[in-house]
Formats: sequence, C-alpha cells, structure tokens
Amino acid sequence: MGGRVSVGNQSSKNQEAQESAKPLESSGFSLEKNQWALLAVAFALVSLLALGLLAINLTNGGQKTLIGDEIGNGTAANSSANSTGMDAATKLKIQNFLNTNFLKSTPYTANITSVTPFGDHLNLVEVGLVKAGKTERIIPIYATDNGDTVILNADIYKTTAAELKPAANAKTTGISVPAAGSTAPPTTPPATGTAAAAAAASATTATVKSDKPKVQLFVMAYCPYGLQMLKAYEPVMELLGNKTDMTVDFVYYSMHGKKELDANNYLYCVQKEQNPKFTAYLKCFVETGDAAKCIATAGVDQAAADACVAALDAQYNITAMYNNQNTWMNGKYPLYPVEASLNKQYGVSGSPTLVINGKIVKPASRASETVKQAICSSFNTPPAECSTPLRATAEASGLGKIGAGGAASSGSGCGG
Repeated sequence: MGGRVSVGNQSSKNQEAQESAKPLESSGFSLEKNQWALLAVAFALVSLLALGLLAINLTNGGQKTLIGDEIGNGTAANSSANSTGMDAATKLKIQNFLNTNFLKSTPYTANITSVTPFGDHLNLVEVGLVKAGKTERIIPIYATDNGDTVILNADIYKTTAAELKPAANAKTTGISVPAAGSTAPPTTPPATGTAAAAAAASATTATVKSDKPKVQLFVMAYCPYGLQMLKAYEPVMELLGNKTDMTVDFVYYSMHGKKELDANNYLYCVQKEQNPKFTAYLKCFVETGDAAKCIATAGVDQAAADACVAALDAQYNITAMYNNQNTWMNGKYPLYPVEASLNKQYGVSGSPTLVINGKIVKPASRASETVKQAICSSFNTPPAECSTPLRATAEASGLGKIGAGGAASSGSGCGG
C-alpha cells in the first residue's frame, strides 16, 4: 500500500519546462501582454485535470487498500468523505513526532509530501526523508485526521505530547534508513515482539461479566506466540465446552507467507462448518502445523473443507490479493480480510490477542490455568468446570505438543 513517489528528477523536469518555453518566447508570445490568455489556458488545463481524476476515480471505484473492515472483498471503498483532512499544524505534529522518535540520530528529517484520505478519519501520509535539503526517499505511513495516532508498518503509536519519547511507546525500533547511494527504500522493521507486548500492556486482566462469556482469540496461524497461546487455549475450550462461546479468530494480515493464509482458511472452515471436530483439529495443528494430516486425524470431511476454503478464498480474494503485492500492508504483509471488521471493532493489531466479552484481556501468562481463570472470572456465576485445575506452566512458543514446554516469558507477539 502507498506507492512510493519518485522525486529525484525534479531538476531535469524544470529544465524540460524551460526548454519547452523557448519556442513561445521566440514567437513573440509575452506573459505581460497575454496574461488573460494564459489564465484561460491554465483554467482549461486545471479543468481537464480535474475531469481526468474524476474519471479515474469512477473507473476504479476509488479503490484503496485500507486497514480495517473496508477491505471487503479485496477492494476498499472510496470513503474519503469520512476523513476531514489534515491541517498544517497536524502535519507539523506528525513530522516532529517522527523526527524526535525515529530520525533524531540520523542525518534525515521528515517532511510530509502528500495526504490522501482513506476514510474512518484515517489518512495515507507520504513522508519524505530529507537530507541536506534534498528529499531522498518517500515512505508511506498512516495517521488519523488529528494526528494523535500514527501507524508505521503494523505498529500503532500515540503522538500526544506526553508520549513523544520512544520509551513512552515501548518501542526500540524505527525507520531503517539505507546507506548513502543505496537504491533500497527506507523500511520499518517487521512488527514482532515488543509491538505486541506494548499493545498488550494497555490491556487488562479484568473482564466484563456475562452469563455465557464470548471469548475470541485472534491469531496468525504460524505466529510462534499465537501458537503458544493456542496451546494454552485449546484445553480450556475442551473443559468449558458449551458453557462459553469460545472461538479462534484471525488477525487481518499475515506475516508468515502463503502457507499461513491457507492454514487460516482451514482453521476457519473446520471451526465454522465442522465444529464438533474443531478442537481435535486444532490440537493436531498446534503440534504439527500439518493441515492435511490434521484433517485425517480429526476425521474432518476433506471435500467439505476444501469446498469451504475455495468459497472463502473467492469471497475475499485472498489468493488474488496475495499475488498482487500492491495490496499488501506497506508492501510487506499480505492481508487476510475475513474478520477485518472484528479486528477493527476490538482494536486487534497483532497475534495473539484475547478478547473476552468485547474487551481485550491480557492473562498473566500463557498457561491454560491462567487463561481459564481469565475466562471464568467473566461469568456472572462460574460453572463447576472452573474449579478443575489445568496446567499452570506457560506453554512453549511455536509448534509442539501441548504441555511440553516451560516458557519463561509470555509477552511477545507477532505484529502491532
């Protein structure tokens, strides 16, 4: 998303413009004598440009790739009307934030070159990296109309005055600026580990209570920390059964290749259409990561699962978007829009994210007992099953048998 803009040929363009003006001068055309004619020509050109842009917008539906539920079937709605734009003071706030937190120790400064409304008060902002008065690269970021929130890669930052220091955002990574003479564009590092930990730090272990809690675990199928949480989650699904509404859900983008999109699809379809076999399938998957093997092990109807996956892929253009890197988030991470609206509703930005009764919750550890306690505390009246003890040691990250690990830390994740 957010194509880069070439700025290196500006001087040659100016020279071309000067050369093209010479025939006009030699023919006796005078700006002073023909200013009204010049204004008329300028007005005509602007009108043609506006009509051309309108035609392009109508032709492609104003398609933009958007983080959130406007991804739809692989094409984003033209919802720029939802954005009120960005004034000069807001641009300056964002530039100062980037300069203070990411570029302070580099020879570069940030300069916003364009702002394109994306809808829902979100904008695509193209930022020039300026060195010695020259813009060397353009990088795309996202920012809200008021500039209070900035998205770099999959990481979400607050730019309020109290949080202008990197430590306030729990970040230790920033823009990677290429060496002088390099043709590689600046990048932001993959959003892993600290990003999810920072997001989780804002969550709580307290839950909203209900008679039958709705519990949703958002993951990327091959995220090692998502797998860690799934190992802790699956025994709780088996224990509490229909006393809760527990599901496995999916983050709106992927960081682990096409195989992850395919794995997400099969997990989604088995859970949706062959739910009685889902926990067996899930248990096999977190141990082996082998969808074909787990279909056989869990007794899943292969033909039905394949048909569901094919329909899901067609509905959301999952493979088509994977094959078109222009649709990827920041050109790095393919989108998985199947549950993008839920991601947006709950503020999910990385794997794993646990949501109980509509609220993001961070259990004290990724152990089945701890996850069970977080869920059981959300009942108005906990069932008897909540008294059954489960494994109290955090699971190991990555693929492997449930109960085989002994992780020392449970705070890492994939994504923002």
